[in-house]
Amino acid sequence: MENAMKWHTVVFDLDNTLIRTERIKQHFFAQLQDAGLDDATIAKAYTEAMQNEHGENTFSRERFSEVTGVPLLLEGLQENQLQVRGASDALQACINRGIPTYIVTLGTEDWQREKIAISGLAHYLENGVTLITTTDTHIGKSSALKNVCVNENSNKGPVLLINDKPDETAELLGKHRNVYAYIRREINDKRYSPSIFAKLIQHPRILGLQNDLENFSECLAVEYTNYPDIPMHVSCGAIVKDTYGKILVLGRSSTSTYHLPKGTIDNNDSPKATVEREVLEESGYVVLAQELIATRLSSYKRNKKNILKKTIYFDAAVMQCDRTIPDDEHDSCEFLSVTDAKNRLATQGAHISLGFEREDTLLS
Repeated sequence: MENAMKWHTVVFDLDNTLIRTERIKQHFFAQLQDAGLDDATIAKAYTEAMQNEHGENTFSRERFSEVTGVPLLLEGLQENQLQVRGASDALQACINRGIPTYIVTLGTEDWQREKIAISGLAHYLENGVTLITTTDTHIGKSSALKNVCVNENSNKGPVLLINDKPDETAELLGKHRNVYAYIRREINDKRYSPSIFAKLIQHPRILGLQNDLENFSECLAVEYTNYPDIPMHVSCGAIVKDTYGKILVLGRSSTSTYHLPKGTIDNNDSPKATVEREVLEESGYVVLAQELIATRLSSYKRNKKNILKKTIYFDAAVMQCDRTIPDDEHDSCEFLSVTDAKNRLATQGAHISLGFEREDTLLS
């Protein structure tokens, strides 16, 4: 396919992207509390262990043990506690496709390898995944990404970055035109507000956002054309629940499909305004768009070109119903139990003109 896009490199962040590093920290803190240290002493020791006077990240289990005087252990942590859901499958998918894959992380190499091992991901480093570490906290991972993974010559292909930090991701997207990103959002990380992610997800080179990595492989599977100027269709959708927790699902008999309310974002509308407009137009329900949930990625063909489609989903609360609003696109509009909604949404139907999002995987 002429100008078809294939990933030149895939780069994973480690902490809070592939592994839940905060759980290791909490494990250490609990041991220190059991040893009789108070919270203020633990916090001071953690800061001291993190960085030396030269601005280098020096943290390790041994270093934290040395500063506190308490021998800290990793025993008791389980792989399923530490791996971000879908992390193993994401790494394996890159290996299976033969894509050069890196883990780029800030910290000492021995400590990063120890974390990777306790998380059950060490065998990927023996099967094609390259670990790159840096201890320079002043320039962070940006320099490593630029010098090792980000090829300034975009003709050699695009780089896919998987990261949890929106500010760092936005910086890299601004510096490197051939970088695309998939955001793994840690919902317990209070450093970043939901509005930051909601703004960032509109960037045309952000391909997805999810609380885990279970749907990461859709970034590898969809077909792209006309790189580096990839046509992007951005839609916004809603998970609308009634007071009983049932999900609003729309149906089209002409295509034998079911889907959540959604529609194309207009240039002058925010994603939330798009959600509220589309739900009203398609169902007659007046809703209030709330928290950003996730995205889904698909593609479809138009005029012999593959169009990339990104759909951004929000929670939405029903405010009132105005069923006098006509909608000639859908034959059914009903609230279903989560199980029934997932079964309906998994039905792809006979004809898909605007892509097919796995909306069933949005429902828990």
